[in-house]
Amino acid sequence: MCIWTETFDVELIPPLQFEAEVTDADCPDSNNAMISIENVSGGIPPYTYSVDGNTFQSGTNFDDLVPGNYNISLLDSDNCLLAQNMDVGVGNEISVDLPMIQTINLGESILLNPNINISLIDSYQWIANGIDYDAQDISIEVSPTENTIYTLTIFYGDCMTFAESLVEIIVPSTENVTVYLGDTFSPFSLNNSVFFVQSKSDAEASINSFSIYDRWGELLFVRENVLISDSSLSWNGRFNGELVMPGVYVYYIKLGEPFNEIKVGDFTVIH
Repeated sequence: MCIWTETFDVELIPPLQFEAEVTDADCPDSNNAMISIENVSGGIPPYTYSVDGNTFQSGTNFDDLVPGNYNISLLDSDNCLLAQNMDVGVGNEISVDLPMIQTINLGESILLNPNINISLIDSYQWIANGIDYDAQDISIEVSPTENTIYTLTIFYGDCMTFAESLVEIIVPSTENVTVYLGDTFSPFSLNNSVFFVQSKSDAEASINSFSIYDRWGELLFVRENVLISDSSLSWNGRFNGELVMPGVYVYYIKLGEPFNEIKVGDFTVIH
């Protein structure tokens, strides 16, 4: 029996290795991020590279990227593949912290505070229901009379971002809320000595304007922008400190929320 012996050297190819350097995007919506593949070794050159696992190129730099997750892949000439996922972020991201929905009662106010260090931004703009809102500060206290969407946009460098907050208004029910005025009063009466807007003691309706005129149209009394329950909504029958003459007088009342109507009528002052 004959035996033939031969020795072969088998070369062990080192495994593929690489490093990736990421340059984040300037803004959340920018496409100026970059990935550079460096320190490639192992496998069998030449190499090709990809950041999506599908499209490969010979260059090691990938420009014009948006923030997100990328599948960085290294492929050698023997079709050996090494891949790893890597995140591309935002280098200077500023978030706006505003609740999406807030609810207040009609007549109340609320502070909209985005919790932003104003020294980190260049400028800002508030908009209320699509109309510019004249804000003296980045935090604003608002008291809308209707459901309102407040939008804050901030600008920093070449970037901008925004957030919206809906302020919903709870309008008191008008059920069982009646507004009425008397037709006669006397400044000398013990129980009927003032002329006033009458309603439930806990009514939350607002009065935009309440005025009284004599028969010649001279304004004798006026109150503006008060609640219907305000005790100042009463006239004692005096003008410039003197009692008016008995006779017929005219009232004009402009009701605010929730009525939004105008009432005009007359009443009699008796002595």
